[in-house]
Amino acid sequence: MNCGAKEMAWMADTYRILKGDQDINATACVTGKPLAMDGIDGRTEATGMGLYYSAIKFLNTDFYLKKLGLEKGIVGKTAIV
Repeated sequence: MNCGAKEMAWMADTYRILKGDQDINATACVTGKPLAMDGIDGRTEATGMGLYYSAIKFLNTDFYLKKLGLEKGIVGKTAIV
């Protein structure tokens, strides 16, 4: 938590040093690595996108909205994250 690509690269590099390049987990031992270290394009945005899609799903599900007394949709709503 609160680690950037640089810190994740350090952890991945340390894992490779300790376990060796041939270890099956060497590439996937951490997430959030830079692209140059086999990271995934879009990783920086992934958490925010997950939150967005979760909010949209929640705000369009009658079961939850009825319990909270809210109307469907995101228009006119505010939130603190």
